[in-house]
Amino acid sequence: MIHAALKDQGHTFALAARELWNVHHAFSGTPVQYYQAPFKQGPTPLLATHECHAHLLYSAGYADPQELTVLVSAWIGVLGSFRPDLVIFDHSPTALLASRCLPVRRVIIGSGFLVPTKGQPMGVLPDAPTGPGPLSRMTNDEAAVLGNINKVLAAFGLEKLDALQDMYAVADDEVLLTSEELDPFRRGPVDYSSVWPARSFPEQNWPEHSNRRIFAYLDDFPGLKQLLTDLESLDATTLIYAPGIPSKIRDAHTSARLEFLDGPTNLEHLAKNATCSFPMEPTRAWTGSCSRGFPRS
Repeated sequence: MIHAALKDQGHTFALAARELWNVHHAFSGTPVQYYQAPFKQGPTPLLATHECHAHLLYSAGYADPQELTVLVSAWIGVLGSFRPDLVIFDHSPTALLASRCLPVRRVIIGSGFLVPTKGQPMGVLPDAPTGPGPLSRMTNDEAAVLGNINKVLAAFGLEKLDALQDMYAVADDEVLLTSEELDPFRRGPVDYSSVWPARSFPEQNWPEHSNRRIFAYLDDFPGLKQLLTDLESLDATTLIYAPGIPSKIRDAHTSARLEFLDGPTNLEHLAKNATCSFPMEPTRAWTGSCSRGFPRS
């Protein structure tokens, strides 16, 4: 993993994470300085549709410039406390904004979904309508989010952005942790990095219940119970890593066909004999309830 390579080169490593309770699985035995990552709390504004990256940002604290100012200030505190030479951003746009206050090198990493495509509008989601009407609506919504960002940057004495995609222009490098076949944006001929972690976790052998084998990496979401029920109905063996789900759901669905893992496992070993897999990111991205549209000025 990245932190192991940095440690071997003599670097001191720090981690800011939203869910600190779970990071010890990945960083056990490695000296790491931990920080609580700032994130939006309280009510989330609901949108009728999520069609581009501006809509995702809007729901994550960018609807209110005052709230965004607090989040950026909190990130400045985290980064200023450790004073890094290099910051690696894994789906951390607000931390990326805050890093403009510091003379650091920046690398963006993430799956295909979490590293948006550039353009205006930026990061148009794969299933979004692309006719003149929807594109005009997305452009207007993006301008509203950009306006809120620029208010925050001005408050910190930072240069304003000309376009939303300029958020990512400060990055020194960008690493796509996926393959061309799994990239939902189909962004064309770019450099893709491996989807498998470099560090070896314990190997988990497949139970012998069925020749059909499914691996699922899941988080808690509205359709989780139905997905587990559907997986149980298949003539297949399913191994599930779901660290964030309630224990009562795990206990209710554990069976000969569904086995829950207690910790991270060696994915390369499992993949050699897997029939298919369910990744966490698309599940989290494409589920949820919406009630109203993007506010208009």
